[in-house]
Amino acid sequence: MSSKICEKHFDISDIYNTKKKKRLNPDAVPKHIIAPDRIEEAFELDISIILILLSIIEV
Repeated sequence: MSSKICEKHFDISDIYNTKKKKRLNPDAVPKHIIAPDRIEEAFELDISIILILLSIIEV
């Protein structure tokens, strides 16, 4: 009976360790979320929006 409890405990810990390893694995994170050339475009767009908002506030 106690050996079955130990086996279940090890199964649970193995599942937890597997999930933890997957969560900490840097290869699991997609590197193409924002491509470097798109970062500059997004930054320019943000500046444009800020300038438009400032011009509206000044009026």
